[in-house]
Amino acid sequence: MHDGLGGLLAATKLIVRDLEGLIERTTEQPLAAEQKASQMLDDSIGEMRRIAHHLMPAALTKYGLKQALQDFCNNILIADFQYFGGEERLDKNLEVVIYRVAHELISNALKHSDATQILVQIVQDKSRLMLTVEDNGKGFDPNTIKPGTGLANIHARVASFAGTIDLRSSAGHWVEVNIEFPL
Repeated sequence: MHDGLGGLLAATKLIVRDLEGLIERTTEQPLAAEQKASQMLDDSIGEMRRIAHHLMPAALTKYGLKQALQDFCNNILIADFQYFGGEERLDKNLEVVIYRVAHELISNALKHSDATQILVQIVQDKSRLMLTVEDNGKGFDPNTIKPGTGLANIHARVASFAGTIDLRSSAGHWVEVNIEFPL
């Protein structure tokens, strides 16, 4: 819920914000309605995050990692999902970690990057699984970034399965996150 619905709500909020520039404001009424809609989306995102920490993603449980991420990316116009490798299911806890990490990275790109494209790629072989999420957004300087809760959660989740993270970015240009999990 946090990762799936949260990403969709965040994307909806960005669309509402973009609409603000398109609406001709002749009175204060349209501005107040936009502000109220934006606040309601913020409240919904917060409430959904609180609930989501206690739920297991149903699509992931039923269909597996590949299909769950494909479905999520299909709902985000700027996201493209690619999968290379075997079809065998992984440990269910590892699938949850990979799913939530991917969603957090996608949500971060939607919220912070002003990207027009997000690529999500999984490569799985017998000994490892690699997750890459990259965007063509505004990037940041990795040396000056203040890690927030989302990034801290990503590092903790990856470390819990002895995974490694390589985060690369260029301020003003792009972000690429490569994560590898041993299998």
